[in-house]
Amino acid sequence: MGQAGARNASAAGRDDEHFATAGVTKKIKVFNLANVVNDPVDVHFPVREMQCRSKIRSASRRTPY
Repeated sequence: MGQAGARNASAAGRDDEHFATAGVTKKIKVFNLANVVNDPVDVHFPVREMQCRSKIRSASRRTPY
């Protein structure tokens, strides 16, 4: 498996409309769940991508106060 397929963490949004993946690429990628589940294509592009300085070991959703 290449670097593009390696993921260390994933998390779902509170509304279950989005989920995020993170890992050795030092990027957090947010995907629309309905698009990934319902679209028959093999490659899905994130709706948002954030660059990080370090590798990401875990991901979780924080509930706003």
